[in-house]
Amino acid sequence: MTTLLSRTYWNYIWQPLIIFAFLAIILNVFLFTEHVSDIAWAVGTGSLASSAYLVFAKPSTVSARPLCLIVSYVLAITCGLVTHYLGDLLLLTHDQLFWMSFLAAFSATITLLFMVWMNVEHPPAIGMALVCVIDLRDYHTLIIVLGAVTVLVILKLALSRWLRDLY
Repeated sequence: MTTLLSRTYWNYIWQPLIIFAFLAIILNVFLFTEHVSDIAWAVGTGSLASSAYLVFAKPSTVSARPLCLIVSYVLAITCGLVTHYLGDLLLLTHDQLFWMSFLAAFSATITLLFMVWMNVEHPPAIGMALVCVIDLRDYHTLIIVLGAVTVLVILKLALSRWLRDLY
């Protein structure tokens, strides 16, 4: 009984520390990347922070499965890019906020539907669909996010034997 309690207590220390380290590194990567806009920085790191929470605080949830993380982010980025280029095709400028917000909502909805259809729900990834539509300046943000998701998946797989739900 004592071993189980101390093991669980230890999880309340090291799992949040991994979240802290992961987010500190990702935030600094975004900070030192010149091409990233404020919206991409805020939403991208917010999505990754939510994903880190699921992976390290609730690792037994379906949304924390490695396949869900990878496929959901790829789906969100793909749907966001397709919608972004659809907006460009329709000659919408970023000054037309009403239509941009409509396309962003459309992109998030399509992403959600694909996630449900493919049974790979990971809600934090939807934020990347919004970033791609609203304020995609270049592909650096997408590369950083996909790299961070890959790191999350590797950490999840490497530590899965010791990870416990924190509540």
